[in-house]
Amino acid sequence: SACRNTVLVVPVTHAHWLWGWPNRFLLRMRAASTEVFALGPWEGEDFTRGLDDLASYRLLPHGYSGGIWTNRIDVIAPLTAMPK
Repeated sequence: SACRNTVLVVPVTHAHWLWGWPNRFLLRMRAASTEVFALGPWEGEDFTRGLDDLASYRLLPHGYSGGIWTNRIDVIAPLTAMPK
């Protein structure tokens, strides 16, 4: 119930700790009306770091279908159309 109707932001370097990451986890969160966004690599207290470059984008699992938190949409948007 704590994950219903909310937004979760998950550092891509820690996402593998989530049960069923990525596909089963994303399905469970969608069923709970919760949006999931992948953040850039965890670097301490910096929660606003996005997936802002090719290297961090490549940390997403193949076929990832959740949201992407980025500060550089000009860099990341074209990558989403390309195979990793």
